[in-house]
Amino acid sequence: MSRVFEVLNHLVGDGYGIVGVVLVALMVFLAVGAPLLPLPDPNSVDFPRFLPPSPEHPFGTDNLGSDVMSRTIWGARVSIAIGLGAALISSLLGALLGAVAGLLGGAVDATISRVIEIFLMLPTFFLAVLMAALFGSSMANLMVIIGITTWPTTARIVRGATLSVKERLFVEASRALGASSLLLLRRHILPNIMAPTISYTILQIGRAILIEAGLSYLGLGDPNVPSWGRLIYRGQAYVFSAWWIATFPGLFLVLTVLGFNLLGDSLLRYINPKLRRL
Repeated sequence: MSRVFEVLNHLVGDGYGIVGVVLVALMVFLAVGAPLLPLPDPNSVDFPRFLPPSPEHPFGTDNLGSDVMSRTIWGARVSIAIGLGAALISSLLGALLGAVAGLLGGAVDATISRVIEIFLMLPTFFLAVLMAALFGSSMANLMVIIGITTWPTTARIVRGATLSVKERLFVEASRALGASSLLLLRRHILPNIMAPTISYTILQIGRAILIEAGLSYLGLGDPNVPSWGRLIYRGQAYVFSAWWIATFPGLFLVLTVLGFNLLGDSLLRYINPKLRRL
């Protein structure tokens, strides 16, 4: 618990960190509380089209007659869910492969490193577009697709951290006492690389949300749920006559990604004293 309070004190004392916490908390509150808020059905098209922002429709209505505020807030639910799921898959896969590569070394390390390099050479977004077109674009599919196209960066970071940790005296002592590689991984490596992995996972959430919005903008998102990318696509043709259709979901997208990035960067500064002094 003392470590938790220490992290909270750091975030409160870090201007960027507290802004990130506030933005993330606000978006998570809207995402979780969307079903409880007094909002119209996000899929309803019963309202007049192209209504400007007003007390009845604070974000106006779109070209189909849907309430933009309702679709924007429900879009937060979709984007954050996909971002969390994709970042979790990416971090679990990347942390496991990176830790195994760093701990075992030799041929295992060389093989995993070559796979990481191949994935890093491929454009992540276009690979996600190809996979979404081939395997479908349900929410579950998008989580998996984004997760398995973004894991190499996590793997490279975890591999480097593992190489550093495994040279420490307590790991060498455990190895000398006959500890297996699995025991070293579970007892020493993973606990010591958990902090940077969690910090980078938070950064990955923002990246995953951006990728999902891009896929939805191209028509490769889940058509059964509201999406910020889909709303932005709807509004691009009316950016001068009905600016609110694209502006509000775009603003929510920017603030959400900014919040996760600021929070992740602040946690990285907490972990790395050198960054704290910059």
